[in-house]
Amino acid sequence: MAKQALIVGAGVGGLSTAIGLRDAGWSVTVWERWPRVVGVGAALGLWPEAQDGLATIGLGDQFSQASVPVTEAAIYRHDGRRLLRLPGDSPRTPRVRLISRRTLMDLLLTHANDIDIRTGVRADQAALRAQLTETDVLIGADGLRSAVRQTFFGDRTTPRYSGLIGYRGTVDFESGSYGETWGDGALFGNTPMEPGRTNFYAAFRAQPQDTSGLDGLRERFGAWREPIPTILAAAQEADLLRNPIYDLHPPLPGFVAGRVALLGDAAHAMTPHAGRGGCEAIIDAISLVHHLTAATRDDGDDGVTAALRRYDGERRKKAQQIAARSRRIGTVSHARSGATVRNLMLRGLQPLVR
Repeated sequence: MAKQALIVGAGVGGLSTAIGLRDAGWSVTVWERWPRVVGVGAALGLWPEAQDGLATIGLGDQFSQASVPVTEAAIYRHDGRRLLRLPGDSPRTPRVRLISRRTLMDLLLTHANDIDIRTGVRADQAALRAQLTETDVLIGADGLRSAVRQTFFGDRTTPRYSGLIGYRGTVDFESGSYGETWGDGALFGNTPMEPGRTNFYAAFRAQPQDTSGLDGLRERFGAWREPIPTILAAAQEADLLRNPIYDLHPPLPGFVAGRVALLGDAAHAMTPHAGRGGCEAIIDAISLVHHLTAATRDDGDDGVTAALRRYDGERRKKAQQIAARSRRIGTVSHARSGATVRNLMLRGLQPLVR
């Protein structure tokens, strides 16, 4: 009899896990709280390990066709002076590819078309505890404010506001001069997204209730280097996404509790400064699938719990290190004092990334 998995959350990590387990012969059900499964967001940058993960669940060719490589990136001062060039072909820089989050979600949903995905499901504590008695493994892929984490791991680890508000959007042209521009307590980034489109993002210190919107971005960044003013002039308010930036604190002592496992933001939500949030969710998913399918089918609960412990041992330390690094990058990139020293240090790093 096929083992059963309940996955809470139909995002990138949850769907990747569902596909992997289905392909391994598991019976999979996915709960999603929203009425529809849809990819919300601008671009995702996927590093090689995450690209390899998509290939293992049969999406390697589709991902390659739908994504674009990062061939040009740099960090600039707000007046346009380049502080650090990050060549895409350097052996010291990763082979990152960018894809629209909506496109990636469409690829995953198409590949998951025969999986039981139930939308509009409210996963409260009573429902989750009841389901745990009826399934072999329960997987929380339900994001920053995970109901699975709160139910089975307690409330010691909670979302922590970074002090930064983030905005994301796209424009329908290729801006060129890609990279991040760092100013005093703020940054603006622009990346390729797909042919004919540019992804942009901005972050600055503000209260989480900030609603300055596009007018506020134009006022704050309108005098920064090109192509930032041109991007903001073309952007549409209706397409702008606003996100107060959080991570989890303190780090969880484990991603696993019995037959329950967490992955992605539910396990290690991180600030976006390392560009690794989506990557780590996919890598978590592939690791979890690998260990669960390697467990002997007739081992019962002992086989599943041992497999989950191996997943925790493989992923927790690595993911939490990346989350900590991302927060440190955010602290440096949004520095208000010491920006001059920071900029000199960045210029001094150039010989290491040629």
